[in-house]
Amino acid sequence: MLISISEASKRWGVARTTIYRNIKNGKLSQTSGKVDHAEMVRCFGEPSLEKKQSSLQDTVLQKQADTLQQRVEELERSVAAALQEKALLLQEKEWLRTQVDKAQETIKLLEYRGHQAPTNEKPKKGLFGRLIGAVLDE
Repeated sequence: MLISISEASKRWGVARTTIYRNIKNGKLSQTSGKVDHAEMVRCFGEPSLEKKQSSLQDTVLQKQADTLQQRVEELERSVAAALQEKALLLQEKEWLRTQVDKAQETIKLLEYRGHQAPTNEKPKKGLFGRLIGAVLDE
């Protein structure tokens, strides 16, 4: 049964370069880019189940790592968005605080004007107004 060199590399847990080196040295024969399973067994022994299991475990672990990496990136984007929203809310809070301060100042001014008793007295005249008034006998 012919198998590809990369598949043989995975099954026996040897590097592809090692397989190519054995082909070059004449220890293995190659047929249209593939090697015979029987020759791989003769050269490297039976493929171990541990290698298959570790390869499967590596695949599962890699998938889990990829999933976790995607989740981390997603959470980082969420945190960045939350920080931007927080900054906007703080700006809005400061603006509202200044508006409240202005409104309180306005209320104080209105209350102060309301406490002043209206006077029926005539406004005081200046020097020129008093001289004219004295001349006209007002």
